[in-house]
Amino acid sequence: MDFANILVGSDGSSLMEAVFDECVYLAQLTGATIHVAYVLDITGFGAQPIDASWEEMYVIIKAEARRILDAAKEALKKRGVAEASIIDVLLEGHPAEELDAYARSHAIDSSSSERTAEKA
Repeated sequence: MDFANILVGSDGSSLMEAVFDECVYLAQLTGATIHVAYVLDITGFGAQPIDASWEEMYVIIKAEARRILDAAKEALKKRGVAEASIIDVLLEGHPAEELDAYARSHAIDSSSSERTAEKA
């Protein structure tokens, strides 16, 4: 098992704790970099007119996404992952599609969704 890059799609829930534990374990075994991503799922807002209220909502949603990413980064650091080995990224669009595109474009060896599917 040789991983250089591990992708974690974080939703900010308490369920992420177990995912972080597994990713840290793999990263410590292999020296991999952990990419932690949050996807702003704005697909449901496509039919909404873009006006001041949408812009305000977008700012609020984006700030919450940033908070989730910062918390994920802190959780990984508390588990012993060096800050230099953590890349956080905020994506926009349909979550599955955006995570897949990111994984393909960043040479991701393993992702939290792949690992979960393997256990099912």
